[in-house]
Amino acid sequence: MKVIFIMPNLKAGGAERVVSELANFFASKDKFSEVSILTLFESSDFYTLNSNVKRFSLDISNEDYKLVKLINFTKARKYLSDVDVIVSFIYPFTILGTFLGFLSQKPVIISERNNPYIKKNFIETFLRRIVYPKARLIVCQTSDSKSVLEEKFRLKNCTIGKNPISRLKSPRIESNGIITVGRLIESKQHMILLNIIEELNLRHWRVTIVGDGPEKNRLSYKVKKLNSKGFNVKIVEQSKDLNQFSDNHSIFLFASRSEGFPNALAEALMAGYACIAFDCDTGPRDMIKDKVNGFLVPLNDIEEYKNRLELLVNEFNIRSKLGVEASSSMKSFDIDNIGEEWIDLINSVASY
Repeated sequence: MKVIFIMPNLKAGGAERVVSELANFFASKDKFSEVSILTLFESSDFYTLNSNVKRFSLDISNEDYKLVKLINFTKARKYLSDVDVIVSFIYPFTILGTFLGFLSQKPVIISERNNPYIKKNFIETFLRRIVYPKARLIVCQTSDSKSVLEEKFRLKNCTIGKNPISRLKSPRIESNGIITVGRLIESKQHMILLNIIEELNLRHWRVTIVGDGPEKNRLSYKVKKLNSKGFNVKIVEQSKDLNQFSDNHSIFLFASRSEGFPNALAEALMAGYACIAFDCDTGPRDMIKDKVNGFLVPLNDIEEYKNRLELLVNEFNIRSKLGVEASSSMKSFDIDNIGEEWIDLINSVASY
């Protein structure tokens, strides 16, 4: 069987990591005679691919980003001519992938990764209602996402498919270190975390923010002010090797107010960090059972978030217990399990 993934790029990101891991897993299986990834934009790859994964790109410049300019049908369709299944990630490129599949008469699987509760404009709603039913299967990350898509867009071809989660090195749970990982954008609410750390006066704790993005300058200014007061906070660029932080950090914080499925949080839980997350519309509640394998705080209840963090900072036994339960609860997200589930999904559309 031949399968191709269609993506905007393979820069650092949750969907990009999932595609890389699935492609590598498929390439290791005899069932697949060819596994390939087609990206649309010019960019260097952040993730390492198996040598058996074929890599194609349309090399569209970011300056040319308009949906109509992305549809270079002749160039794109030549990569699809002999594939059996197309897997398309990330809206609006799921629209493009489905349309190309329709023109090439190939079955398409859409991986829908957006928060379904975010209000869509007229064009987004219209395109989904017209195009998504043409896909053979729509894979949602959570049950909430599936329900909303089915109701809002009258879809009958939805299912749930988990993300494979990388197993990181277990943290040294006795270490005085706090870490958060995520793109530096306003919705991730890193500033709230910094304010909480300041209010709790955690000068004796190492705090690391891993990520890049448009909020970096504003956050860096806050970090500089904190460090001038004796705090130990730093921002580091997104890294392929998050294991480098495991010896010096034991608590993972997540403050996003809007998510599809937060891979960084899932990786932290699987590794065994003591985790705190806001209960946003989708994502964290699918992984965390409050006070069992982590702390799930009502969205934007900053005072309660602060209380939970203070408890973790002061109580080693609670950090340890939550970390053990977190790691155990995430075993089903291992690539060997999730990869086989995705193979079943691909088989279901290929043999339709």
